[in-house]
Amino acid sequence: MDLISKEFNGLTFILDETNLTAQVGYSPNANGDIFIPHSIIYNFKEFVITSIKEGSFENNGKISSIQFSEDSEVRSFEKGSFSNSTIKSLTIPPKLEDFQKGWCDHTSNLYQIIISPHNKNFFYLDNEKQMIVGKSNKDSQFDV
Repeated sequence: MDLISKEFNGLTFILDETNLTAQVGYSPNANGDIFIPHSIIYNFKEFVITSIKEGSFENNGKISSIQFSEDSEVRSFEKGSFSNSTIKSLTIPPKLEDFQKGWCDHTSNLYQIIISPHNKNFFYLDNEKQMIVGKSNKDSQFDV
């Protein structure tokens, strides 16, 4: 597997040339309102973004929000993705399946999580949008 690390607009992407996929990697230069597109182009090839890697925005004191394209293929927020960051608002992309343990540890500024209306894996349990319910596996009922 050939992996390349490239930075675009303050975001670092780990590119897998074999599968033509990308992951958001450690991005200490990311700041403000972040938009993560469906894919990026590098060397005339399209790389579809599939996950937020472990520690991608950890200890980042400059980010405010993260949104994803409506056709996002991001399926996982890995361990510590947003830990100790200043993120205030986060959108859950349509195909997200997995929040790994500790994905948002110590994110005291995170006050708004918006679930894409197209996401079939998570929903708000109450009208106040204070509790998100998910599935332990994609074939189960909402149970976690």
